Amino acid sequence: MNEFYTRLTKKQRFFVFFSCVLAIFMTAIEMTIISTALPTIISELGGFYYIGWIFSIYLLIQAVTTPIYGKLSDIFGRKKIFFIGIVLFLLGSLFCGITHTILGLIISRAFQGLGAGAIIPITSIIVSDIYSKKDSTHMQGYLSSVWAVAAVIGPFFGAWIIKYFHWSLIFWINIPIGIFSILIFMTYLPDWNIDSKYEVENFCSKIFLLIIMNASLIISLQIQQLKFWTLLFFLIFITSVYFFRKKENNSNIPLFPKYFWKNNILLISNLGNIIIGAIIIGISAYLPTWIEFVEKGTPLQAGIILSMMSVGWAIASFFSSYLILSTSYRLTAQIGSLLLTLGSIFLLLLKIKSSLVYIGIGTFIIGIGMGMTSTAFLMSVQNYMHKSMIGTCTSLIMFSRMLGSSFGIAMMGEIFNFNLEKRLPNLINPLNIVMSHQNKKNFSEKVLHHIVDQISFSLHSVFLITMIIASLSIFLTWAIPCNLKKNNNLIKEKKIQINN
Repeated sequence: MNEFYTRLTKKQRFFVFFSCVLAIFMTAIEMTIISTALPTIISELGGFYYIGWIFSIYLLIQAVTTPIYGKLSDIFGRKKIFFIGIVLFLLGSLFCGITHTILGLIISRAFQGLGAGAIIPITSIIVSDIYSKKDSTHMQGYLSSVWAVAAVIGPFFGAWIIKYFHWSLIFWINIPIGIFSILIFMTYLPDWNIDSKYEVENFCSKIFLLIIMNASLIISLQIQQLKFWTLLFFLIFITSVYFFRKKENNSNIPLFPKYFWKNNILLISNLGNIIIGAIIIGISAYLPTWIEFVEKGTPLQAGIILSMMSVGWAIASFFSSYLILSTSYRLTAQIGSLLLTLGSIFLLLLKIKSSLVYIGIGTFIIGIGMGMTSTAFLMSVQNYMHKSMIGTCTSLIMFSRMLGSSFGIAMMGEIFNFNLEKRLPNLINPLNIVMSHQNKKNFSEKVLHHIVDQISFSLHSVFLITMIIASLSIFLTWAIPCNLKKNNNLIKEKKIQINN
């Protein structure tokens, strides 16, 4: 524990923490607020076939830059990196609102991802810097709860903006929040640098990782069209893997120590969070599309149904700690994986004119399953690994979940687009036809009904993949050792703060 907290007054700590809360809320709500607004945005900008990019570019850039910004903050100081992160995020938000093309929106989302990659880790690091070890535990819990609040109110807020204002406000609302956060932060936080060893060595490894992840994303998104530039990125991918492994093997302090890959508990938890991340983003991206395009529901109804997943997750995360205490990590994860699969089956069985209550029950069950599995995966690692490795392992688990979301949306987007193009080859933007009252006049009722049928079939293909991915978690949980010992004191300390 460092001594930075002794340099600040109580008033300074309060305002710096409040600034961190504003910044985290801004990035956290951006993950959910766009879900209910996306159908409206796509109907105006077009380019539904690129819906996967809107999510994956934000998530992947955020995921791969998070560890890099953490190291940069050690070298150049928290204040500078935090400032750069918020500025990048606000620039991305500004451009998201003024763009008139789907390509412009994707590029702007990339800027948001660059900013969020700095904000998320730096806020947590700053809280650990400015508070004592005892107080830091509680404050980190409060900071984590911001994610839960954002997950619940995000869909509602997005639906409300769509109903009464233009969708640009979804992004522009970040600007006053971000500016206010910067003003408070720059006023009350002193500027200091942190001594850090092995900066160049570890930093090079992380740069290689950044190239690998981005090249992998482009390959996965272009799997149907093997263009020249895709093959070029595949070459970059192979080369980066080689140099990354070489750099890691020769490093005194590698980014991922060799024994990480030989630890079954850590491996299971990371694979489990990749599955969870893929399911989260698949449902967030495509379920509102079903509700608004197939069921003719409103953005507000889509927001309510989507928030049921967050509510189920929060409830299950809290009670899972008690279940782990009385049973085991393995049983808790197994029950959660079964519920995760059951909820996915609910969505797979959706039909045109299905009850919105039925859809809400399905998402709530999925949320409970996610809460139970994610809690069991996280706490098994935090209990099993040595204290000096808990921070690294927890960061790796968070990275795995974001990675799962990035590749999940890429894969599901390809499957959805393939089915839609195959069934409606002559329509450029079928969703715009269904949503626009002006465009509807150019088509008969029979043709419109046919378009909705094909959209629903294509969405079913996404829900099928979601169910298959969820079922993989059932087999994965059986690999958790039955005799994994539980640290009761650790569980009791974590049960209020776990994984919102």
